[in-house]
Amino acid sequence: MPGFAIVVHQGRVSGRQYRTPVMAFPRRGGGWVIALTYGPDVQWARNVQVRGGCTLEVRGRRLAASNPTVVRDPTRRAVPAPVRLVLRLIDVDLFLELDTG
Repeated sequence: MPGFAIVVHQGRVSGRQYRTPVMAFPRRGGGWVIALTYGPDVQWARNVQVRGGCTLEVRGRRLAASNPTVVRDPTRRAVPAPVRLVLRLIDVDLFLELDTG
C-alpha cells in the first residue's frame, strides 16, 4: 500500500528483532522519510537511532537503511499533500530520515 512500510529493527536491550508498521515516503535526493506520528521517543525510533539503522520493507523490497536523523519540518514538504494535511491536523512535524542504497 502506498505510504506504508515495515521497519525491521533490533531491540536495544533484548536484541530481539521487531517489525513496526510506519508511514514512509521516498525522500528527494534518495533515502526515505518516516512520519513520527507518536514522537521521537517511541521504542522503534530509539532502537533505529541507537543501532544506526534498520531494514525498511517497502513495496515488497527490503532496503538497508542507515544514518537515522530526526528532523523537524513544520512545512511537511517531504510527504505528499494529502498526508501533509492529515499530519498538520494531528500536529505532527517530526520525521525520521534514513539513507538507503
